[in-house]
Amino acid sequence: MDIQKFIQDNIPNVEEREEFKRYKELKECLADASMYDRMKAAVYFESFLYVKDKLFGEAMDNWLKKRGDK
Repeated sequence: MDIQKFIQDNIPNVEEREEFKRYKELKECLADASMYDRMKAAVYFESFLYVKDKLFGEAMDNWLKKRGDK
């Protein structure tokens, strides 16, 4: 499952939210080792997981509500 696509598909106007912008920024940073000091990797990863889990939880709630309406 592409979590970013799932979030985008199930949270209206998510592209405009600061949390989503932070999610994408952290995802890019973690993918490119030259963008961060290895000593900071744990902090970035922890922040990434927090934002991802929050957005994914909201997207899942919305998806389940849509599914229940059918």
